[in-house]
Amino acid sequence: MNTTELPESVDLWFNSVVSKTTETPTMKVWDEICAVLRNEPPKLLSVIATRWCELQCEHCVFQRESFARMNEQLPLIVAGLVPEMQGGTLVHEGRVFRPEHRDIFLAAKGMKRGLIDRGSYLAHEGSMPQLDHLDVSLDGPENIHNRQRRNARAYETAMRGLVRGPEFAQKVSSLFTATKINFSYALQTAKLLPERVEWHVTPVSPARPEITHLELSVEEMSIILSDLKAVNHSIRPVVFRIYELADLLKVAQVIGKSDFSELFRNASVARSTILFDLEGLKIAYYPKSLLANETLVVDSDGSYLMPGSVAFSSTELQKQFSRFGEDIAGNVVCRIREGDTVGTLYPKLMDAWQKRFEGFREEISAIHKQLT
Repeated sequence: MNTTELPESVDLWFNSVVSKTTETPTMKVWDEICAVLRNEPPKLLSVIATRWCELQCEHCVFQRESFARMNEQLPLIVAGLVPEMQGGTLVHEGRVFRPEHRDIFLAAKGMKRGLIDRGSYLAHEGSMPQLDHLDVSLDGPENIHNRQRRNARAYETAMRGLVRGPEFAQKVSSLFTATKINFSYALQTAKLLPERVEWHVTPVSPARPEITHLELSVEEMSIILSDLKAVNHSIRPVVFRIYELADLLKVAQVIGKSDFSELFRNASVARSTILFDLEGLKIAYYPKSLLANETLVVDSDGSYLMPGSVAFSSTELQKQFSRFGEDIAGNVVCRIREGDTVGTLYPKLMDAWQKRFEGFREEISAIHKQLT
């Protein structure tokens, strides 16, 4: 239960899940949550400086795209958003760091700086700004990491990036994306990481149809949860991060309905996050219906994107149709213009977000069934 002052949207969401009287949430509840979400603008600014990468990893949410130099407007866009995001964090999310991207970090005055990388940042270390947080992914021992990354030197690059990370960042972490390829190698991976590196594990997100075959089964989820409990007990702390409802329901199946109900009902909450503990293993669940306030996503062309939209290519987003013929116009909130601020942009996202009642209803109902 909540014992501290917390963002109200997550409180309302949590209360609607654990309520003993409401199996199916109403539109009124969703409108109340959205009204509070409107007053909780993102504290995280995610910038996709480039959609190009020389790799195309098995599990990557991005599609293969052509090389293009950084849009010169990106630093100006960041500078315009910074005044309302003081104390927040700018994260360089895509897809590789290049020297010209330094200007994006320099524009984020008063914000913390984060970089999500695979270790290739060292190719341009002379241009690297000092960071608050650096995350370098490691998806297994050498042969497994290289297989998932589709590159014979990916492991070498990642390990060098992790070992040298403290030279460039106050905090270094590593993300292990669990797939059918590597789920049984969590114990080995935990032992390979440098001692000071924080470790996070997340199941692969089926953001693109081409990677759904990598999703974990219930049996595979059971194996990795068992291994992570062992890691947490004897090797290093680890946080298991869940972004998909389907994966949360798999965890419920592994634990058993009664035990899951008790754990979830006694969970704590933070901004857009539900936190519970499984025999010492910390599990964080991020409800999709609350993702609006998690991060403000700026695409490489200067567009403001809905959360989860990076799986569509630049061409698809520009044409407003996916490669499968789906209408995806709603994934681009707007093109960011000179003078735009968080105060002018975020309400536009929320106007569209409020129309997602069905997704909220399905999420709440599915979890509620596991608690009764």
